Amino acid sequence: MLRVAFTITLWAAVSCAEFVNQPTSVVYKQGVDSTGYVACKISPPNLNVIWNIQLLNVPHPQVIYSSPSFFNDQLETKYSINTDASSTGNYSLIIHNLERGDSGRYTCQVSSLGTQAANVTVADPPGIPVITAPSVALQEGVKSTFSCESEGGFPAAAFTWLLADTRLSNTAHTDSESAGVSKSVLPVELSYSHHGALLTCVSHNILSSTNSSIVLNVQYKPRLTLSHTELIIMRGEPFQLMCTVTANPAVAQKQWLTEDGNVVSTSFFGNGVLDDTKLKCRAENSLGVTEETVQITVHYQPTVLIREGNAINVSESSEIRLTCDVDAKPAAGRVEWYRGNQLIKRSAELIIASVTKQHSGKYRCEATNNPTSYDGTSSSFSDFDEVFVNVQYGPKQPTFEVSPADPSGEYRAKERVVMKCIVQDLGNPAGIIRWYKTNQSDPLGAISADLILDNPQVSDGGTYWCQVENTISSAISNRLTIKFADVPQLWSLNSSKETNVSIGTINHQLQCAYRGFPTPEIYWYKDSKAISGDMGLYTVESDTIIDVEPYRRVTSTLKFAGKDRESGLMVNDFARYSCIAYNSVGKSKLNYEIHLNVLFSPKFSGFSKAATELGLDVEINCLVLSYPPVTSIQFFRGGNLIEPNSKYSFSISEYNVGNRVYQQKRSLKVISVSAEDYGDYRCETTNALGTEFTDIKLIKTSVPDPPTGLVSTNVTWGSVTLSWTAAFDGGFTQAFTAEEITENKLIEGIKETQFTFQGMYSNFFLKKQLQ
Repeated sequence: MLRVAFTITLWAAVSCAEFVNQPTSVVYKQGVDSTGYVACKISPPNLNVIWNIQLLNVPHPQVIYSSPSFFNDQLETKYSINTDASSTGNYSLIIHNLERGDSGRYTCQVSSLGTQAANVTVADPPGIPVITAPSVALQEGVKSTFSCESEGGFPAAAFTWLLADTRLSNTAHTDSESAGVSKSVLPVELSYSHHGALLTCVSHNILSSTNSSIVLNVQYKPRLTLSHTELIIMRGEPFQLMCTVTANPAVAQKQWLTEDGNVVSTSFFGNGVLDDTKLKCRAENSLGVTEETVQITVHYQPTVLIREGNAINVSESSEIRLTCDVDAKPAAGRVEWYRGNQLIKRSAELIIASVTKQHSGKYRCEATNNPTSYDGTSSSFSDFDEVFVNVQYGPKQPTFEVSPADPSGEYRAKERVVMKCIVQDLGNPAGIIRWYKTNQSDPLGAISADLILDNPQVSDGGTYWCQVENTISSAISNRLTIKFADVPQLWSLNSSKETNVSIGTINHQLQCAYRGFPTPEIYWYKDSKAISGDMGLYTVESDTIIDVEPYRRVTSTLKFAGKDRESGLMVNDFARYSCIAYNSVGKSKLNYEIHLNVLFSPKFSGFSKAATELGLDVEINCLVLSYPPVTSIQFFRGGNLIEPNSKYSFSISEYNVGNRVYQQKRSLKVISVSAEDYGDYRCETTNALGTEFTDIKLIKTSVPDPPTGLVSTNVTWGSVTLSWTAAFDGGFTQAFTAEEITENKLIEGIKETQFTFQGMYSNFFLKKQLQ
């Protein structure tokens, strides 16, 4: 039994101490080497040295030597140190009867120098490795696990795997050791290229290495090798494709298929292929199906087609573009345009910026390419197409005339007018003539050189022109404006011929409208007598607007308002009113007319006096104006109704005043007037609007009352007319006297209520006196 001792030694520091030879690791072969040696030589030699060891199968390190001796006799038989170590400094350790159990860590510890250690290994070579393959068949793409075992060997064997002479990385396999057997496990995914390859396992330790190998039988689905992956042929020419197959197990079937999956044959000899396509070689075994594709590119000679056709029409001065569509593979290397035999352009497109008649003719497009055949040779091929170019042109500009000619362009409506379109050249193809008028987007109906208006109306007026057009262009003539004049036309006509309006109505007005060309002028009439705005009782306003050209529509308004009108409608407004329009052509044929009926309660128009002498008969007259007519007229005396008797009798008369204004006169005849008959009488009258009365006084005869309302009218350079209103005559027939002061001239016995002075001069003074 070995004795274990632990020693703690305190050493004094020695300067300049060193290891002359340090311990180094060493490997000895079991059964061959009997003695081992671990160096440790120091200087100076007289230092304290301790050896301790940590054997592989011993749990704790042990001190076996401490200078100057071993710990026990047993150790002295196993280990030794040179006897002169204290003088030479050579404390190297010698191991006797060397065996695997002596393997371990040997440490030389020297005072002042520290420690140096080395490994001693007593090794055995590893056994020949044995490779174990999976029990199932090896397949491409499937992970398989191989194992390799090696018996014996110390240290335990490590492994290296080689696949087809290629070393697999250490991380690709797992190594282990148990009961003297070392083992390595290799999981690996194989491919078809590993079929027939060697898989080698190498076992090795620090002493030596050995190996063994197996041949791999890897199953894989078919592998295809094509004679071509891309092939160029001429359209329709025969060709051959080869498809070589390798597989494990062998293929059950090999086929050629078209792009859409149709089976062609088991070997392919092609012909009649017209367009680019793809062919597939397909092989199948128990592991799967493999397909490879050949791209076939078909070359063919050019086919030329002029896009615009074989004949085209082009307009003069326009641009022409001729396009040569070439179908060729490979693409045409040369595309050329010819006119006759003259080359004019090298391009697929021929452009002539502005054609003329001289460009008419036949044009030819030629194209050339160089397709490749199956054998790889190229040849040149050409094709051509032709087109005839027909240059067309538009009509020349026409001129426009009117018959009969009138520089003013104004004509009477309903009189025949002929418009002429004169064209020197209708163009190619021959154009047609159309007539146009402003404000009409569509052409007029006539397609002729002459446009005839047999019965033109005002609405036919406007700006006319003619246009000649063919498929190429159009030409427009000069423009002429023609006007047709006609008498005005009544625009609006109130269906009512009369209207009833109450007396005193404010702002009453009448309105009429005419349209025409030239612009109408409208005049108003009252009972056929002209009304002017300066009469003081009326206001006339006109408004003109543009109707459909050239018509103008004029609206005239007669307003019952003026400086001399004190209120609204008066009795004197009761009348027939009409408006008439005129222009330079003449008077309107249809006029506007309406009766204005002024509604008012009875009014008395006679004198408030009657005169006579005693014993004479006398008539007391009650004159009544009304509309509607009165229904009764009665006389009263002292509040009592007067009935006809021997003293009184009645007469009645009815007539129109002006235009349908009713005036009635009822006369009370007093027979043989006495003094008691003088005095007041009352006349009372009624119509639908009310009852009115007036008092009339019967008196003895007297001088007449003065006339009223004296005015001068119709004043000219040499004359003037005086007018007045007669008053009560006093019971006798009355006459009037006028006096001209400048000439001191009296004119007597005037029976009427007006008189005209003639032969007057400027700066005269006229005194008017009526007697």
